[in-house]
Amino acid sequence: MKCLLISHFYISEQAKNFNKFYNLNLFGTNEEGKPLIIEGSRTFKLGLIDLFNPKAKDELWSLMKPRYDEGISGWWSDLSE
Repeated sequence: MKCLLISHFYISEQAKNFNKFYNLNLFGTNEEGKPLIIEGSRTFKLGLIDLFNPKAKDELWSLMKPRYDEGISGWWSDLSE
């Protein structure tokens, strides 16, 4: 049996990696060049990871690779249309 994880390519501002991604400018930006922070609900905000930024992809992979090494077969990018 193979396992596939569902993933979202944004980080809640409450997550331990939010500040790292924010400070390294790894979120997409709005028209004013400011980090793209979207409303996730009434209680938290989300930073949308810039998957076109090679540094952001590398940082994201550093978080995902341990799961791959454990045997995860892949990821399904849900709700990231």
